[in-house]
Amino acid sequence: MHLIRYLLVFAATLCAVTFGTAHAQTLTLPQAIEKTLSHNPQLRGFEFKHKALTAQRKQAQLKPQFTLALEAENFAGSGEIAGTDSAEITLALSSAIELGDKQNARITVVDAQQQLALAQQQIETLDVLGNLSRDFINALALQEQVSLANYSVQLAQTTLTSVTKRAELGAAPEADVLRAKAALSQTKLQAQTLKTELTIRFTQLAKNWGEPAASFNRVQGELYTFAPAQTWQNLLASIEQGPAIAQLTSEQRIAKAQYQLISSQASSDIEWQLGVRSFASTGDTGLVAAVSMPLGSSKRNRHSMNAQQAKQDELVYQQQHQKLQLQEVLFKAYHLRNNAINAAHTLQQNILPNLQQALALTQQAYESGRYSYRDWLAAQQDLLEANHQLIQTAADAHNQQTMIEQLTGQALPKH
Repeated sequence: MHLIRYLLVFAATLCAVTFGTAHAQTLTLPQAIEKTLSHNPQLRGFEFKHKALTAQRKQAQLKPQFTLALEAENFAGSGEIAGTDSAEITLALSSAIELGDKQNARITVVDAQQQLALAQQQIETLDVLGNLSRDFINALALQEQVSLANYSVQLAQTTLTSVTKRAELGAAPEADVLRAKAALSQTKLQAQTLKTELTIRFTQLAKNWGEPAASFNRVQGELYTFAPAQTWQNLLASIEQGPAIAQLTSEQRIAKAQYQLISSQASSDIEWQLGVRSFASTGDTGLVAAVSMPLGSSKRNRHSMNAQQAKQDELVYQQQHQKLQLQEVLFKAYHLRNNAINAAHTLQQNILPNLQQALALTQQAYESGRYSYRDWLAAQQDLLEANHQLIQTAADAHNQQTMIEQLTGQALPKH
């Protein structure tokens, strides 16, 4: 499917390795997508919907059925028509000739419903895989937070060792040692809490393909790699070809087809009958033929046509409103993504290198007695908070990218 192809393209921009190099207990986004497409129960319902519409189309193709009728008159009466001697037996075949191209109108309605079902399936698939992508991105970000927490534990351990040495030399108060011990315990507790949250997050991720618990213990991807930005004009043009607009178009097509079906019913069908009548009294037979057509069908159908036309006109304005809402969401996601990417680049290129250097200098200054314990602790906290901000900003950028792809129905180009 084209849908699977471009989602795997997006997955390639987030994943650092291929299937062949991933560890058995490591999950990549392409693997998660494949599992979800194969086993997500939410997507299986469309299979039966398409089967039902296929059956409806075959039903719509059927022409009016034939009716075979047997009619008996003038028998089992009294007097001259007592018994069956005067009976008249008629065997007739009847049907109708449809006028107004009713058969084609019925088929057109079902075809439009099939197009709508296809657009709805694409939207539903994009929604499911969009939620999957966000679950994967959030799990990857939380995994980075766990790594950052482990780094925080290392910093706290290094700090405690250094503070303890200075206290033994009489260059630092015993209170600093106690604070450093407490800080180490707190960072270990925070790291353990994040690990527990990550286990829960993995379980939530596995539910996308129906597993009650995760069979992996790590997700693998490039959180800090982003696809090149597209211009707003290109994205706006892409949304016109996306599944959301396709759904709106299909709804209009259905309304138009239903109007044509109602219009076709203004043409009365010709009902015909042809048969053979047998006269028991004489032993003779004769042909019987009849033709009938309802009168005034056009006038009686006018109100239904007017109602359907009003519904069709209302749908046009509703869809225009929905289209504007889609464009608004796309505009917001586009700018939030660009802002998040710019913030991530600023953190990586300017803020973090300066804070890392500042931490190293502050540690040297503390160990030489020129800075206090609180100065060193503040430098560590600044660096940790900036790293936390980078993780969250990168995750926000990927989540906004997922929203853009849901609206446009295509992945952003690979970098």
